[in-house]
Amino acid sequence: MRKYGRITLYLCESEITNWPGSFRMPVTYQRHGRHNIAGTRTDAWFTFEKQSWHGVLYGQNTQLIHCRKVAS
Repeated sequence: MRKYGRITLYLCESEITNWPGSFRMPVTYQRHGRHNIAGTRTDAWFTFEKQSWHGVLYGQNTQLIHCRKVAS
């Protein structure tokens, strides 16, 4: 996450976690929208080490959220 500026994690209700649950970050803002192939799209923003991050989750049958550091 620190090295590459992107990571795939899990969106569980209103927090971002990893598989074992040892990493947890609260979501500061979440928005639901539409996607042309997956049907739905969920955008979530959170803060890690004083840096803003944005994640995108496609569809309703998954919890995988693709996160990347927001350029400052």
